[in-house]
Amino acid sequence: VKSATESKAGEAVAEKLVEKTEKAPEKSGETSEHVEKPARPVWGTVLLALFLSLSFFFTETVFKLAVESMHDPVSFAVMGLFSLSAGFLTASLISLFPRKAAKVLSPLVLVVLFFAFLIEFLICRQFKVAYDLNTIFNAATDALGGFKSDIAALIFCADGITHILLFAIPMLLWAVFGKRITPILSEKGIFGKGGHKAACGFGVSFTVAAAAYAGALVMILGYGIFSSAYTDQYNFEAAVSDFGLGTAVRLDVKNIVASSLTAVPRPKS
Repeated sequence: VKSATESKAGEAVAEKLVEKTEKAPEKSGETSEHVEKPARPVWGTVLLALFLSLSFFFTETVFKLAVESMHDPVSFAVMGLFSLSAGFLTASLISLFPRKAAKVLSPLVLVVLFFAFLIEFLICRQFKVAYDLNTIFNAATDALGGFKSDIAALIFCADGITHILLFAIPMLLWAVFGKRITPILSEKGIFGKGGHKAACGFGVSFTVAAAAYAGALVMILGYGIFSSAYTDQYNFEAAVSDFGLGTAVRLDVKNIVASSLTAVPRPKS
């Protein structure tokens, strides 16, 4: 009787061990689904910067090829350096915020990029010239009012649909690769736990941005035609052709601010 009882107890223990062994893979699988990737803020910031830089350069290139017939190879090099600088600078600023904010800010940058280039592309298709900010918001009110009636025709055609899809490629790629980039960004940002790692990511990205910007300036100042167009003989349309739309808009904002400051009357002493 004793041996029979012991054998039954042994069988019961063995069955429990088998059940635990069968359930273990299921539990480990369930756990792995909920475990997030370990944060690697420096690498995450660099990956984000590279993605944004490539997105900026791709969008600039699509726009340039669409609205221009003559292309200077030096302008592509300058455009690439400015895109690299803008991408790393944007990523360094995003890295200051917690991961949840980065998940919103990163695609938001791409959405703004999409609409900015699409609007200017449609304007170029309609008026055969790039409009600066003052023209868009002030001087061309009547022209742009008439332009609204032609938007549908410009969009719903082979040329319009093709370029809309091309401008949307960075957003579509972010839907795939963003899931791999944002999980390794700093969870709390530069001011939270492990903020020193986020600060390192910021420092690396900002340094690369500054170096790329300096490289672009050296190339511009060493190329006579570009030098005058970038400094004392600034023209929006020429800036778009030479440096890209993003840099042209930046220079336009700089000139608007400078002109508004000089227009402010100084108090008499």
